[in-house]
Amino acid sequence: ILEKLPRTPVKFHYIFNLRDLSRIYEGLCVSSIDKFPTKDSLVRLWRNECTRVFSDKLCVEGDRQMVSEEVLPDLIKEFFPDCMDFAMREPLLFGDFLLTEPEDIDAEDPRLYEDLEDFDNVRKKMEYILEEYNGRLKPMELVLFNYALDHLVRVHRIIRFPRGNALLVGYGGSGKQSLTRLAAYTAGHNIFQITLARNYGEREFKEDLQKLYKQLAKESVVFMFTDAHIVDEGFLEYINNMLTIGMVPALFDSDDDKNNLVNMVKDEAKRQGVRESKDALWNFFVNKARDNLHIVLCMSPAGDTLRIRCRNFPGLVSNTCIDWFFTWPEEALYAVAQNFLEQEPLPADHKDNIIKHIVHVHLSIADLSEEFLHKFKRKNHSTPKNYLDFINNYRTLLKSNRKYIDSQVKRLEGGLTKLIQASEEVTVLSAKLEKANVVVQENKAKVEKLIVEIDTNTAQANAQQQIAAEKKVELDENRAKISADKAEADAALEQAEPALEMARAALDKLSKKDLDELKALPQPPTAVRWVVSATYILLNAKKKLSPDNEWSSCRELLGEMGLLGKILAFSAGKDKDNIKDNQVKNAREYLNRIYRENKDDDPKFMEKKNKAAAGLNVWNEAMLKYNEVYRVVEPKRKAVAAATKKLLQAESDLEKISNELNALNKQLAILQEEKEKQEAELAILTAEAEKMA
Repeated sequence: ILEKLPRTPVKFHYIFNLRDLSRIYEGLCVSSIDKFPTKDSLVRLWRNECTRVFSDKLCVEGDRQMVSEEVLPDLIKEFFPDCMDFAMREPLLFGDFLLTEPEDIDAEDPRLYEDLEDFDNVRKKMEYILEEYNGRLKPMELVLFNYALDHLVRVHRIIRFPRGNALLVGYGGSGKQSLTRLAAYTAGHNIFQITLARNYGEREFKEDLQKLYKQLAKESVVFMFTDAHIVDEGFLEYINNMLTIGMVPALFDSDDDKNNLVNMVKDEAKRQGVRESKDALWNFFVNKARDNLHIVLCMSPAGDTLRIRCRNFPGLVSNTCIDWFFTWPEEALYAVAQNFLEQEPLPADHKDNIIKHIVHVHLSIADLSEEFLHKFKRKNHSTPKNYLDFINNYRTLLKSNRKYIDSQVKRLEGGLTKLIQASEEVTVLSAKLEKANVVVQENKAKVEKLIVEIDTNTAQANAQQQIAAEKKVELDENRAKISADKAEADAALEQAEPALEMARAALDKLSKKDLDELKALPQPPTAVRWVVSATYILLNAKKKLSPDNEWSSCRELLGEMGLLGKILAFSAGKDKDNIKDNQVKNAREYLNRIYRENKDDDPKFMEKKNKAAAGLNVWNEAMLKYNEVYRVVEPKRKAVAAATKKLLQAESDLEKISNELNALNKQLAILQEEKEKQEAELAILTAEAEKMA
């Protein structure tokens, strides 16, 4: 083999060494006397192991034929001629799953490596296992044709060996991943895959590998790694280390992480007599993890990527069993198409020809691709994925066209039915036409009458609307003027408010004692007498103050009970609005005398003479100030009141006009609605009459 199959750039993986011999003997060593009792059976087993190790990795069909049909037969013929016929029987299928029940946990697992004899035995068992798999895990739609079963048995054989790793090479859609899942389930292994996400990098990959090794401490796992997972070429460095030494250096940095893993296998190591040292236990864990780990690499041979990766990371070739997936044979293509089209309602007479045509089209692409390569020096790969897409597109197009044709048939049937119904209805409609024409004329007369009535009411409503609009404008102008006059009057009254507030504050400082002291004065200062006299005049509109008994009258006033309350009530109530002109004149005369006497304009002139008189003086000034403002404001207030009354009357008149206008509008709306109803009925009747005509 070394002489006839040299390594070349295209055949970069043609490496044959003692590892291959060890794999052959590993397969021989799992045999048992029960399943291989004769020399014939053992020679046939040797042929199978050589084929699996040497022939499966070859990427050229001529090389495979040379090994399978020349080298191995010649060796058997030379050393075991009596076993030639039995050893060379086809197919060559060996495995240990024929009696297993992967789903039955309690059942015994008699995994005995044996000759599976033919594809029917394998297909029957694998269909049963596939049904169990689909019921327990995510369903897979697999067609177990002979070519798929052949590769399924190969993958299962590899991962059943301790430290059995595989490199599956084939174009997309050839079944590498699906067959690996089913083989792992059949072998009793769990599947582990990384899940790519945004910003997935080396740190996330190491975290996933840590999870994997924790799982390996408890069970056997198939780590399926595809070329789509290689977002960073550095990932292959980790895979290369796992294949060659079983562990990624520095994957577990801390002693705590290592101790946790060691503790998971500590009891098992103790039972096997391993020393309880840190290094010994760690080596035991690594060896167990390596035995339980089965790496299955699913790669595509397109381009130079695979060759470069295998050159940079030699463990991908030297520490794996290679299985090369070639183009599906014709019988495989036929079986797949037959499976997918089984449920399609195709004519029985043409179904087989349709399937053959689909197979022919796919196979013809390979021939045309060769012609394309020679002519344009460019490669075109026709993959199983293209074939599956071809079938799915055909099924989609079939459903779409069938749906369209069915809809056209229903449409034609509906049209014919309508034509028959129309013919029957023409006779009935003709009879209705004469009656409909009479009704149309009657409704037309009603509509015309309504139009005249609506026009009359509309003109009346428009006139009322014009009157209401003019009235509203006038009211808005009056309302604005009244608001301005009222605001002006209120502002003028507010000017007197500070004086009133000063009067209240001055009175709040007085007490009955202050008034009694003032009353007790037999001959008060002249300014004091004039202040009290002015107060007397303002409070007593009906009494006159005689100059002869001026102070005695003032003392009577000061002696009245509740004088302060009377003064406060006077200034707070309506009395201050009724001060007469003579009261103002006389009171102002007294206050002017005081101003003439206070030649220095001393603000505390009156306080120095008497406290009570000072407070009353402030009140007198406030009342006169208020009266002065009130006389200006009062006419304006009366004018505002009169205008407001007139405005209310005008608003009442406007409301009356608006009510009349609303009544007219409602009546007009009723007439309009009736008109529209009559017009709609007239339109319907007219249309029906035109149709019937």
